[in-house]
Amino acid sequence: MTWAIRISDSAFRELNKIRDSPKFQLFDEAIRELAESDNPSALGRFKDVSGIRCYAYNVTKSFRLLYSVDRENHTVIIRSIGDHKQAYGKD
Repeated sequence: MTWAIRISDSAFRELNKIRDSPKFQLFDEAIRELAESDNPSALGRFKDVSGIRCYAYNVTKSFRLLYSVDRENHTVIIRSIGDHKQAYGKD
């Protein structure tokens, strides 16, 4: 069974900014991998970012995808994408 994907407004805006970039394909593949995983939380490293418990998926050495897992609703919530400073809100 695949996981439903929900993308936050801020992550959606960031994805739209890179739509024509090769990075978009990398993030798209990462999101698909999360959706198809038996346990999406195992694919990332646990983080507590600004009081939000989430996981960080390293798309490349410097690009991150931050997400939460809602097990009750079988949903992965994409919280943030971007380079590591941008994703963690340290811009």
